[in-house]
Amino acid sequence: MALRLSGYRLAAAVGFAVAGVVATTACVAAQALSPEDLATLRQEYRRPPPRPVENAALVGLGRALFFEPRLSASGTTACASCHFPALGWGVTEPKSRNDSGKLTLRKSQPLIGLGHAGDAPVGWDGRSPTLEAQAKASIETGSMSMRETDAPVKVEVIVARIRSDPAYAAQFAAALPGSAVDIDAIVTAIAAFERTLEPGPAPFDAWVEGDEAAIPAAAKRGFALFAGQANCFACHGGWRFTDDKFHDVGTTTTDRDAGASTRTR
Repeated sequence: MALRLSGYRLAAAVGFAVAGVVATTACVAAQALSPEDLATLRQEYRRPPPRPVENAALVGLGRALFFEPRLSASGTTACASCHFPALGWGVTEPKSRNDSGKLTLRKSQPLIGLGHAGDAPVGWDGRSPTLEAQAKASIETGSMSMRETDAPVKVEVIVARIRSDPAYAAQFAAALPGSAVDIDAIVTAIAAFERTLEPGPAPFDAWVEGDEAAIPAAAKRGFALFAGQANCFACHGGWRFTDDKFHDVGTTTTDRDAGASTRTR
C-alpha cells in the first residue's frame, strides 16, 4: 500500500537526488520535462496553507488530552507515548508497545499532516474511518486498554478520571459548552488537535515555490523521474506525496494489511 502519511517532505529532495544520481544520462535526457510540464508539476506539489483552527479552545484541550496518561487503563500511557512530536508524531521502532507492555502488530502511524487527508480511513490497514474513531477504539478496547490483562479498566472509569478533574471540566466547558464530558467529547478534542499537526517546511517546498537553489540538480533530475518514467507519482502525488489510498505493490508478506478488512475500496 502507499504510505498514507506526510512527514517525508524533508527527505524528498534526498530521495529525488538519489534517483537523479543513479539515472543514466540517456534516461535523464529521454525523460526531461519541458519547462511547461515542470511548471505544472511544481504547482501540483505546492503545499496549501495550514488548515484553519475553528475552535482554539478545543484544540488546546485536545493537546492536553493527547499527553494525558490518565486516558490509558494503567494511567501511565498517553497518545504521545506512541506518537512522538520529534518523530513526525510517530515512532522509529518496527513496533510500538501498548499499555500492557506488549508489542503491537505494527508501529504507530505518524499523525503529521493527516488533517489534510480528508475522509481517508486511518491506520495502516484503514480499520478506523476517522481520527475520532481511531482514538476511541484505542482507549476503549485497543492499545491503551490493557486488554491482554486479567483486569482491563472500563472506559467509564477512564472518563471519570477526566470528568472529575476541575481543570479539565473548565476546559470542556469552554471548548464544548453544554456538552457532556464523555468518551466522544474526549476523542473529538484529541482529533481536533491531531488535525493541526502540520509538516514543517522543507527544501522541496522552497523549490516548488520558485527557489532554484533550494535543492541540487540531481534532486531535480530525480523529480523528473519520479513524475515520469518511474511512475512514483501514481501513488505518491500531491504535496504530501500520497493519495491516501491503498495499493497492491506486489510484495510478498504474511501481513494481509487492508486485505484483512471487509471495507470496500
